[in-house]
Amino acid sequence: MIFRGFLFTGLKEAWDSTGALLVSGIIFGGMHVLANAAAGTNWTQLIPMVALVGIMLAWAYMCTGNLWLPTGLHFAWNFFQDDVFNLNAKAGSETLVGFQTTLNAPGWFAGSSFGIEVGAAGVLAVLITLLGIWLYTRDQKAAA
Repeated sequence: MIFRGFLFTGLKEAWDSTGALLVSGIIFGGMHVLANAAAGTNWTQLIPMVALVGIMLAWAYMCTGNLWLPTGLHFAWNFFQDDVFNLNAKAGSETLVGFQTTLNAPGWFAGSSFGIEVGAAGVLAVLITLLGIWLYTRDQKAAA
């Protein structure tokens, strides 16, 4: 609600959609550095990569006009990354379904202890999600 409902909406009214997407995404990335100072993650890498996720969530809000889609995407991202698949491979941590995981991919692809957002896998996931949002909203607009 804070990033999309207030910040993005206010920036969009003050500037334009593109500026609001970029600035709210960068602030979203910066806030994640403060909240999750993860070991092994360079903050100069973390902010732009998480900003990409923030831009995706703001774009979902902009395309649909409601907060349910970006809220659901954010919840699903965190839930599946951390609780179901343990993609950040926290040592000694079991997933909800009882898996014990280790990170066996290179850091450039799999990210860091922060999560896949800071690796190529995260960028790929964001791009696929953006395509899904575009297809979903395109079909809605065509039906209207």
